Amino acid sequence: MIPDVSQALAWLEKHPQALQGIQRGLERETLRVNADGTLATTGHPPALGSALTHKWITTDFAEALLEFITQ
Repeated sequence: MIPDVSQALAWLEKHPQALQGIQRGLERETLRVNADGTLATTGHPPALGSALTHKWITTDFAEALLEFITQ
C-alpha cells in the first residue's frame, strides 16, 4: 500500500518540532501525468512559477519531473 503523503504532511503541520534540529533537507519528486495516466509532455505549469527560479519547486532533467525541496 502506498502511504498517504497528505496525512503525513498534516501530522507535520501539527508537530513542526518533529523536524527541528535534524539539519537535513527533504526532497519529494513526482511525475506530472495527464488525466488518463500518461506522462505529461506539456511544459512546466505557469501557475507553479519558474522551474529555474522558484524557491521550493524545480525540475531536475525533465519537464514532467517536479521536485519539491526544503532548506
